[in-house]
Amino acid sequence: MPSSKPLEEFYNVKKLLGAFTDAIEAFEKTHILHGDASPGNILIGENGRGLLMDWDITPEARGVDPNATRLVPADPALPAAVKSALDINAEGPFYRITIKAMSFIIAAPQFMATASPTGRSTRTFKAYDMQTKKYVFMKDSWRILSRSLKPEHETYATLAAAGVHHIPTVLTYDDMDLQETKTCLDVKKDTKRGDRPDKFRSFRHYRLVLNEYAKPLEEFKDMKELLTVFSDTIQAYHEACELGHILHRDVSAGNVMIDDDGHGLLVDWDLSKSTKLPIEQSEGPSLPERTGTWQFIAYRLVAESGPNDTLPKPLHNKDDDLESFWHVLFWTALRRAEHDKETEHIKHILFDVYDRRRILADSKYTPSVTKKYILRQSQYITSEFQFTSSPLATTLENYLAVINKRYIITEASKQLLVSWRDAFLKQNNEAATDEQIGLHLLSKIYSHNMKTKDLNDRIALIDPNEFLLSLQPNWAAKLLEDVFSTTDVSQRNHGGSNQRRLELLTYQKSSMQKRRSESQYSAMSSENDDERDGKPRNKRARKTPALSSINEEGGKFGNPV
Repeated sequence: MPSSKPLEEFYNVKKLLGAFTDAIEAFEKTHILHGDASPGNILIGENGRGLLMDWDITPEARGVDPNATRLVPADPALPAAVKSALDINAEGPFYRITIKAMSFIIAAPQFMATASPTGRSTRTFKAYDMQTKKYVFMKDSWRILSRSLKPEHETYATLAAAGVHHIPTVLTYDDMDLQETKTCLDVKKDTKRGDRPDKFRSFRHYRLVLNEYAKPLEEFKDMKELLTVFSDTIQAYHEACELGHILHRDVSAGNVMIDDDGHGLLVDWDLSKSTKLPIEQSEGPSLPERTGTWQFIAYRLVAESGPNDTLPKPLHNKDDDLESFWHVLFWTALRRAEHDKETEHIKHILFDVYDRRRILADSKYTPSVTKKYILRQSQYITSEFQFTSSPLATTLENYLAVINKRYIITEASKQLLVSWRDAFLKQNNEAATDEQIGLHLLSKIYSHNMKTKDLNDRIALIDPNEFLLSLQPNWAAKLLEDVFSTTDVSQRNHGGSNQRRLELLTYQKSSMQKRRSESQYSAMSSENDDERDGKPRNKRARKTPALSSINEEGGKFGNPV
């Protein structure tokens, strides 16, 4: 088209706006997604009219999902029982998802991540397997393309091969390499209009179907089920680390599920990381910011650095995930267990400890100091709460007593304590008992503190048995075994309550529910989204009460992982 010229060669603002308006009108009249609108694809014709060019981009690149087909309510593939099971009003919209010759029916998502428009856009569905006539779990997301982050189905395969218990089984998956996109990681404060970002993250559309359709942790029927699920997922995590050499890195209330037999499943391994990566992949973080769910991420990973702190940011390790498990149990207990606190008081704790975040000078976030205070108090549970369930209170108290050593003992002090233990064992031919080792460590601490003038170099007085337990690789599983062995079944059958569940919505959940009820999120975009006049439309999902209780999108906290 020799008589046309690029948009940038406009000779007055009126011509520019006119060409831009012409291009928009052309797009609206076609009812077709362009998929590659850019200054280079808008030309100015010889008559000054705008021309929208380059329509050869594929439907997949435009965002059309070729594997999603809209079903009409009268479709014979939609029995009434299936419609009712997938959508509370049995009105849909319903879609058939095809993955490797297998077909599934879904309706509105039961969970939608809302943390960031540039995140993974995770949605989960209760899906009807048209082959087996059973209900399964489907996860739809845009997975991060990174050398050290495997597709989730590969991680499940590694865990299964290693013999890890209490993880779901993969039915099928779809890694859609024709649907990829990029987002800018961040914008600096001094960014000017017209500047182009130099750091991008790549994503790929990804679906995963699991055989087990499990219920959320918060729907436990009694304390026995809650503690059983907690113990099962601790076992799964320990085996994943020791046998599969994998860190989960996103332990949260939404990723601990309950199967049909009342046992736990640890799910959502898409941000996990191998601890046995090749050296060229293991050096440094896998992502330039923290991963995890804000309410449950270990405090030390997002703690504010001191003014003279020149050490690199800590990398995510096994103990960080084990701390997250405690936050999951305490958060769930505050909301769903019977205790002596009033609803308004619990709302305040939930917000102050788990939702509040302070913005630092570098625009990064850190939790409230209340969270740190709790983690430094080994007897916080018994001093502040009276839980009806004594096994729950014992688990929370004993678990906190172990993880709080991370915040009251410095790394240098820990190494000194370990050296004293090892020397004592060697002196006694490895035959000393824990009680003997504990008494020896106490005497060494007293002696050390008496000789040390600098208060910062002194070692905090601790229970040596709790410290020795923290050194064991499977300490959390052992702690749960001890609780179960010292309590009977009757003690674990009561102490849970649904009474205040709706009143104790976190800030994230209440805001998510409000947006959902007002805007009715669209469920899926497909080529068959036609209605009456054949124009593609955004389909609205019907209301459903089955929403996750928290925001599960891995947050961006500004520190490397």
